Amino acid sequence: MLKSEISVMWLRIVIPFMFFFVAPESYATNGLSSHGYGIVNKGMGGAGVAWSQDSLSAATNPAGMNSVGNKLDFGAEIFSSHRGYAVTDGTLVSPGEGTFYLSEGSERSKNVNFIIPSFGYNKMLENGSSLGVSVYMSGNNTDYSGDTYFGGDAGIDLNQIFVVPTYSWRLNENHAFGVSPTLAYQTFEFSGVSQFSGLSSNGNKMSDRGPDQSWGYGLAVGWQGSLSKSIHVGASYRSEIRMGKLNKYSGLLAEQGDRDIPANLIVGMAWR
Repeated sequence: MLKSEISVMWLRIVIPFMFFFVAPESYATNGLSSHGYGIVNKGMGGAGVAWSQDSLSAATNPAGMNSVGNKLDFGAEIFSSHRGYAVTDGTLVSPGEGTFYLSEGSERSKNVNFIIPSFGYNKMLENGSSLGVSVYMSGNNTDYSGDTYFGGDAGIDLNQIFVVPTYSWRLNENHAFGVSPTLAYQTFEFSGVSQFSGLSSNGNKMSDRGPDQSWGYGLAVGWQGSLSKSIHVGASYRSEIRMGKLNKYSGLLAEQGDRDIPANLIVGMAWR
């Protein structure tokens, strides 16, 4: 079997596996970017960019894979998110089309608890470099009943999964570098805002269109260095991930459904 065939087969196994264990969404509280991916990095509060501990390190800094050794990591965290709103002096009747009013009362978003899985594998090579892969997820969700915008249940559902193969090498004892081509897959759904379809250039593709999906790609590079036995520093940059358009929501999203993932720069320090 050719290496390319093995890679395709691996993706077909891992991606469904990840979505099977997410229930059914994954989320972060720092916008769409978490301060760490995987249980260890999350527990370090973001310091993993400078001091890597597991094979999920490439999600934060590709260079960190060179210092974790041979690793196979599976993990899952429970994320509990309680969201809600209260409206006073609103309206109890449907306003005119295109006018902005919230419905009177209070609501809490459904789907409070979520399971976020992660996976990583790393193999050290004979020349001191390493080859591995990290798989992680992010996204956000709200789901309000009660006819919030007078267009039925209102909510957004965005799920993203990242597959990050990584090659890392060590320049010398104190400095390591890494590079990670990044493959991304996202699903998106938006509902309950049909009241504002008249304000869109394409009101038929703005709300309640069901889930849509797109693929994209980017590149991440990183560096880790040791200033002393106890002080470590690191930096990582991930380019913008160019995603395919979400055509079902071309009337909602800018540039007819364009929903790229922004570039990300991380700099950190760890003190042991």
